[in-house]
Amino acid sequence: MVKIMLAAALSAATAFAGTLAFVEPVGDTAAERGSELEIVVRNDTGENAPVYLVSNEAHVALFTALANDITRYFLDTGDLDAGTYALEARSDLAPTANVSVCVKAAGTESGQPKVYPLPNPFDLSALAGEVTFVNTAAGSVVTIFDMGGREVAKLTDTYTWNGRNDRGDLVSSGTYVYHISSPGGLEFTGKLAVVK
Repeated sequence: MVKIMLAAALSAATAFAGTLAFVEPVGDTAAERGSELEIVVRNDTGENAPVYLVSNEAHVALFTALANDITRYFLDTGDLDAGTYALEARSDLAPTANVSVCVKAAGTESGQPKVYPLPNPFDLSALAGEVTFVNTAAGSVVTIFDMGGREVAKLTDTYTWNGRNDRGDLVSSGTYVYHISSPGGLEFTGKLAVVK
């Protein structure tokens, strides 16, 4: 009983001696599968700190953030499945640093080429023309969202968009997010700029 109380008192009194932080990437960083993702960690703890990739509660050691330094590491995402991962840097001398990254499908599975909108940016000033989602597989669904996450348009029988929402109104200038789901399970997400 005394040992437990003493240990609790000691841990409550412990102060961290430094900081450990991800400089890059920021929380919403995304990388395309098969590309390199630059990870930058600032370690002011005075001791080396391991950095882990966390997926489904499994921790895979990536590299060591050197003491009192900024360490850069390039993660090859080619061996990772598309999805969200956590990066975690640990030290007994600082709070654990966490950040999440998203690895997006590159479209290389099953020989499927990368899907992208053309033109991008899309100029609505002429009130003519369309955006074509190049390399979209038959049977895919294209959904366009505004930056607030609200659905603007859904394309099911065509892979071109005329800049109008589902009510038929022209959309405002700005950045939109497109999400494409293909019958083979591949998903593509990206941004499309609309100008007037």
